Amino acid sequence: MDASIELLPNPAAERGHSRAVRVSADLLRASYRSEAFPADWSELRRRESLERYLKWLGLKVLYPARRLAPTRDIDLFWQLHMLHPVAYHRDCLANFGRLFDHDGTFGKGPGEAAALREVFLATGTLYEATYGEPYGENGRSVGALAAADTWHA
Repeated sequence: MDASIELLPNPAAERGHSRAVRVSADLLRASYRSEAFPADWSELRRRESLERYLKWLGLKVLYPARRLAPTRDIDLFWQLHMLHPVAYHRDCLANFGRLFDHDGTFGKGPGEAAALREVFLATGTLYEATYGEPYGENGRSVGALAAADTWHA
């Protein structure tokens, strides 16, 4: 099952043109086979997190120059997507015109924790302004997010 989501028009980025982000791999099905996903995640939790991942990818389409930091659940789907390299490559080219690289070490180096936190909070603010919903897992708004909400804090 392919997944896609229509992006909200963003006049600054797209001059009002709507675009869709598409993922060609069946990431929902793959999440059940992945050891990285918590076994207690329900179908609903997986679907909601996959939708959040698609919206997060949508931010990169709407704001290509912005550095983005995912929440843990979004990062699980991002990493799972990359484990389907043919689909990931094809999807990146279709959605962004280039490969969307993943720097899993950002924030782990000396002095990078504060930079990661800044990017993470800026991503949350952008997500909430774009989609009108909380960025954090379990409906937490950006104001309630903690460093533990990032993918490797």
